[in-house]
Amino acid sequence: MNRLSEKEEESIRFVAEHYKPGAFRRTRLMFSRPWWRTGWAAAAVAAVVLGASAAVISLTVKDRQPEPKPAPAPVTIEAPSPAQISVIEFKDAPLATVVKEVEGVYGVKIANVPADPSLRLTLRYEGTAEDFIATVNDMLGTEMEVKR
Repeated sequence: MNRLSEKEEESIRFVAEHYKPGAFRRTRLMFSRPWWRTGWAAAAVAAVVLGASAAVISLTVKDRQPEPKPAPAPVTIEAPSPAQISVIEFKDAPLATVVKEVEGVYGVKIANVPADPSLRLTLRYEGTAEDFIATVNDMLGTEMEVKR
């Protein structure tokens, strides 16, 4: 005959002592617990509090009118004239030669020209003198400036 282990007998004894009729019916689980009724009450209170808070906030916000912001000042952007835009091309030219050519083509003076003879340029550029010098400064790490 099949004998139950001590652990199984203890489990059966526990269930037998604590069993209540109808303990596993669905209707009992859902409707007979007191938290079910208090849950509805808590939900109703929360809905009322949230509704009142929303009403107070909306009334408070409606009373506050934002101050009118002044219109932004018009911005004028000066486009370079066609006379200021030129095409310059150099092939392994020393920086001093490049500076002289730029001064002649654009009719400007360039300040802070480094005296390093090893600085050479190879490039083709179309634009203004300021843009050209800014590009050369970025490429060579110099700090040249255009003076009119």
